[in-house]
Amino acid sequence: ASGATAHAGNAWALLGLVPATACALHAATLHVSPLGRGVPWPEGAPLVPRTLACVALLAGHVAMVEPSRRLEAAVTMRRAVEWALAGSLAAVVMALAAAAHPPPAALGALAVVVVALAEVVRRLARPIALRVLAPFGGRLLDACDRVRAALLDVTTLEALGAAVLVPMRAASSDPSAEPELWLFDPPRSVRLDAAGNARVRRDDAPEILRTRFASDGSPVIFHELDRGVVRVPELRPLHEVLVRRGALVVLPIRADEATEGCLVVPRGLRSTPPSLEELAALESLSRSLASPCALFGAHIRAEERVTRLGFERDRAEEARDEARTEGARLRTEVRALRRARGDVGLPATVVAYAAESKAFEQALDAVAPSLSAVTLVAEPGAHVDRIARRIHDDSGVREGPFVLVDCAALPVDSLDRVFFGVDGEPDAPGFLQLADGGTLLLADVAALPLELQRTLSEAFATRGARLVGSHATYGFDARLLCAARAPLEDFVARGVLDPELARRLGQVELLVPPLRARRDDLRSLALLELHRACLRLGRPPMGLSEEAVDVLLAHPFPGNLRELELAVDRAVRATDGTLVAGPTLASVLAGGEPLAEAPSEHPLDTNLVEIERRALRRALERADGNKSEAARFLGVARTTFLDKWRRLRMDEGGTPSIPPPE
Repeated sequence: ASGATAHAGNAWALLGLVPATACALHAATLHVSPLGRGVPWPEGAPLVPRTLACVALLAGHVAMVEPSRRLEAAVTMRRAVEWALAGSLAAVVMALAAAAHPPPAALGALAVVVVALAEVVRRLARPIALRVLAPFGGRLLDACDRVRAALLDVTTLEALGAAVLVPMRAASSDPSAEPELWLFDPPRSVRLDAAGNARVRRDDAPEILRTRFASDGSPVIFHELDRGVVRVPELRPLHEVLVRRGALVVLPIRADEATEGCLVVPRGLRSTPPSLEELAALESLSRSLASPCALFGAHIRAEERVTRLGFERDRAEEARDEARTEGARLRTEVRALRRARGDVGLPATVVAYAAESKAFEQALDAVAPSLSAVTLVAEPGAHVDRIARRIHDDSGVREGPFVLVDCAALPVDSLDRVFFGVDGEPDAPGFLQLADGGTLLLADVAALPLELQRTLSEAFATRGARLVGSHATYGFDARLLCAARAPLEDFVARGVLDPELARRLGQVELLVPPLRARRDDLRSLALLELHRACLRLGRPPMGLSEEAVDVLLAHPFPGNLRELELAVDRAVRATDGTLVAGPTLASVLAGGEPLAEAPSEHPLDTNLVEIERRALRRALERADGNKSEAARFLGVARTTFLDKWRRLRMDEGGTPSIPPPE
C-alpha cells in the first residue's frame, strides 16, 4: 500500500519480521549445526523459537492494522535498532569475557560496565538511527523540534519568521528554498531575504489557499496532489500554486477553529513524501504556532486601528483647521464687503460707443488678466470703484476679496490700526489682512501721511506686514489698484506722495475718459440710469423725450456719471407721466427745483374710486403682477386688496361699479 499511513503500518510488519527471523535462524541452528545435534536439549525445546517467531509475526501484523499504533512505528523501529546495537555490543563483550573464565566477582563488575557501555552506545546510536531510518535523514523532524524550542523567545513577527523559516530552509537541504509564513488577517507575509533575515510585508496569501483552509483545516501535501491532479482536474489550480512555490506541505495554522494563516514548507532537494511521523510533527508545530500568530495578528490589527484612528484624527483636525481658516476667510470677506464702497454687486453694464470709450475698454481688457498694479486717473464723479471691480473680476484673484479703501475718509489718529490690524484683536483685521489673496483698491492715496506711505511701500515690497503692538509679521499678497484724480507724478512733484509707493502703484496708468468726451454714450447711459431710478423708486418704466436728450447733450457734466445719476433720479421723482420732459431735466441740471409737469393722465382731482383704481394698478405694476406683494406695498391685507380689485372690476378693464352712498 502507498501513503504515509500505509507506510507507517507496514513498518510494524517489518519490525515483527526481525524477531521472527531471528527465532527461525535459531531453530535452524539447533537442527542443522553439529553443536546443536550434540547438545542434549530438553523435550520440546525446538518448539520455543518457533513459538516466539509466530508471536513476533502476529504482534507485527496486529500493530500494522491497529490505527492508533501506526504513528509509533517509526519511533519504535529506531528504538529497536538502538537497543539491538547496544545489546549486540553487550553480548559480544560478555561472550568474550566469559570465554576467559574470570572469577564471578569480576564477571559481575564487568556486567555492570557492559550495561553502562551499552547505554552510551544506545544514546550515540540515536542520531545515527534517525539519519539512517527517518525520512530524508530526519531533517524535518529536527526542524520542528528547533522551531518549538525557539518559540519561547519570540517577541515580534520578524523573530517568529526567523525562528520558523530558517529551520525549514535547512530541512530542505537547499539554500535557495523559499519557506513562507502567511497571516490572513491582517494580510502579512514573512519571507527570508538573501542574507537569511526575516522580512515582513503587507501581502495577501493566494486566494485559493485562503478558500481551502476556510473550509478544510487539513494540510495540503504536494505528492498527494501530484498523484490526484490527473484524475481530479479541479485540483489543478491548487497544484499549480504548490509547484510555483516549491512546496512540500502547506500547513494551516488554526486557533479556536479560526485559520490565522499558513506555513509553506519547501521541498528543496527532497523527492519523498512526508511520513506519518513528520505530518504529526508538523501538526504539532501548527498548534504551537497558533497562539503567537493569533497574538501578533491581534497586535497588528490593534496597531492598524490606532494608526487609522490617528489618521482620522489628523484628518478631522485638518478639516477643523480648514473650516476655521475658511470661516476666518469668509468673515474677512464679509467685513471687506461691508467696509468697501461703491457697487460691488452685479457687474455694471458696459456702454462703449464713443471712440474714447472703446479705446479705454480695450486697454482695460488688456491689463485686467495680469497682476500688474494699475492706477486709474479719473475726474471726480467717475465710477472708478466699478472699473476696479471689473479688473478684479477678470483677474486671477477673482475668488479673493475686493477691498476698497477711501484714504481721504480715514480717521487720522488710527491709520496704522485700520491698515495693519492690532495684535490681540482678530475681529478687527486691517485692510491688508482683509485684502489678502484678492484686490486692494486705494482711492486718493496721496491723502495719507508720508510716513504711512513709506510703511505701505515696504509692506507691498516684502509681501508682509506687522500687527500694531506685535513684532510678528503675517503674509500679505494682493493685487494693487489705485484711484487718483491726477497722474501720480503730479503728486510726487508736489511732495505729497512717496516716490517708491508711486512706482509700485503706477506700473500701469489708465486715464478714465470723462463724460463730456463720451457724447455717443450719453443717450444709452441716461436710459440705463433712468431704468435703475424707476426700479429704485417703484415707478413704471419711463422714457426720455427728445428735448430731454438735447438738454443732456448740451450739458458739460463736470460731475461726470454721478451728476448724471443724480439728475436723472431727481427728474424721475418730479415726473408723473411716462416721459421725462426737457424742462424738468433742464431745471434739475441747472441746480433748481424740478418743474412739476401737468398731469397728463388719470388726474388725482377726480373721485375716490378712480384714485383707488389707479393706486391698485400702480401697486400691481410695481410688484410685477404679484397681488400679495402689491397689497404689502399699499399696507393692506391681501384679502382687502383682492376685495377692492373685484369690486372695482380691475380684471375686466371696464368702468368700475361705484358703490351707492350709505
